[in-house]
Amino acid sequence: MKFKKQGFTLIELLVTVVVIGILAGLGVPAFNDLINSNRMVSFTNELVASLQMARSSAVTRGSRVTLCQSSDRQSCTNTIRWEDGWIIFPDDNGNDVVDAGETVLRVHNGSPGGGMTVRFVPTAGAVGNISFISSGFSQALSGAMQSGLFRICDSRGLTTLPNGLSDARGVELSAGGRIRSTRNRQVIAQCP
Repeated sequence: MKFKKQGFTLIELLVTVVVIGILAGLGVPAFNDLINSNRMVSFTNELVASLQMARSSAVTRGSRVTLCQSSDRQSCTNTIRWEDGWIIFPDDNGNDVVDAGETVLRVHNGSPGGGMTVRFVPTAGAVGNISFISSGFSQALSGAMQSGLFRICDSRGLTTLPNGLSDARGVELSAGGRIRSTRNRQVIAQCP
């Protein structure tokens, strides 16, 4: 009885390895873009959720609630680097400082990496902390209404996609407390 040899030749294996290598080389950059896009969307959603929580907490409590940047997760650091993290706390005495008896309601640890930068560009009110009052409006300590845009960018910058939108994200805050995210390149205008 004669046995038929089964298997692959060396040339067949090499061709298969080369084809897999080419496909992997094409797929890795697209996969990296997917990872960066998911990080950006996730971070934007976390910022929107934090703003909405601060606003709803102010309405529920009937008092001022503040969201501020915080690198130590315990106090406001009053820098422009929102990517380092932030905290939400009831600011009962309205001084933009976490005092004794004012418990931090939420802590966000900051960006997940990928060279992300987050800056708040005010159109009205103070640059530092975002505070909501019992009516749900965003109001600075001075009494001025706060509004502006959080610009969220990563290493890709403000690239324009074929549909006219951007890889960068923006979170708009109106003086009335309305919060919405955007990918509109004209609204975001530039990256930090």
